[in-house]
Amino acid sequence: MPLPLRSSRSPPLRRLAHVLLLTVGTGCLVPQANPEFFDLPPKVNSAPAIVGALPKQQQAVIYIGTPTAGCSVTDSLQVTVREPDISDISRSLWYIDPSTNSGPVSPASVVFGGSPDRVLIAPAALANQMSTLTDGRAHVVQVFVSDSEFTTSFPPQGVREPISLPDGGTTADPAYVVSYIWLITVERCQ
Repeated sequence: MPLPLRSSRSPPLRRLAHVLLLTVGTGCLVPQANPEFFDLPPKVNSAPAIVGALPKQQQAVIYIGTPTAGCSVTDSLQVTVREPDISDISRSLWYIDPSTNSGPVSPASVVFGGSPDRVLIAPAALANQMSTLTDGRAHVVQVFVSDSEFTTSFPPQGVREPISLPDGGTTADPAYVVSYIWLITVERCQ
């Protein structure tokens, strides 16, 4: 008996191709549930960074008093802070010889947002206190900078309110505190 040239049955791959074509072709006709897209959570806080300081040397001689020909008075201590969240307020606390028993020289100084780079200048009370440090010893001056409120502990920590999420929940918004230290010797211009 001669073999037929064509089988009455389709090869399995051809059948599979027909089933896939039928499935894909009718896929858009099958009702599909609408996916629920939630809003993205709000952006959390970014850390500030101290990118510059005056005086530039961390070990420095600070001159106070009346300037003379051979002695120029140090204007002030200051740090430049880069704050990625330009709407955040930058706060600073300044300490002389900081410890758990000493408080800041004065209340936190505040620089309002608007620019990522901000200059925080030591308060006048720090300059007044430095005039008592002409004992020839080295003293530590430390500034803490935060993009949030400070705690009253030492070293100071930052505190921020939690962020509200679209689903009604909350998540922590990290607060950051960075610091810079100078080791200074104070000398009076003569």
